[in-house]
Amino acid sequence: MAKFCSHNHIFLIILVFMTSGTLLLCTVNAKVCSEELGQCDQSCNSKCIAKHPDGKGSCDVTAPATPCVCYFECNTPSPPIQKICNAGIGPCSEKCNDICCNENCAAKFAGREGHGTCFNPVGAPIYNYCLCLFNC
Repeated sequence: MAKFCSHNHIFLIILVFMTSGTLLLCTVNAKVCSEELGQCDQSCNSKCIAKHPDGKGSCDVTAPATPCVCYFECNTPSPPIQKICNAGIGPCSEKCNDICCNENCAAKFAGREGHGTCFNPVGAPIYNYCLCLFNC
């Protein structure tokens, strides 16, 4: 079964229940996850609550082959986003091409996953520099 977690903190979830003909709008100010719980049937909400006590199951029982989707508040924090820094460490040349540049970046920024490539923003060979990307 697939699990999907969204990355935004404010959501507007629109659940449409075709059987009752009503539109239910829920605004949640938290991280909301969703999980498919098999085929849609009358027990969708019960299956969701059994797995996630704070969850709400949703599906359209009148449409063929629709999944039961359980929406619930995520309990696990998102991993921090790693900031990437860059630095030019000198010119590239025939003696030091992309491979050499990458090796130099890995050595200079050891432990910070440094890697590099020759970068030429202008096009003239004299402006070909080794550009490193690494974890800040």
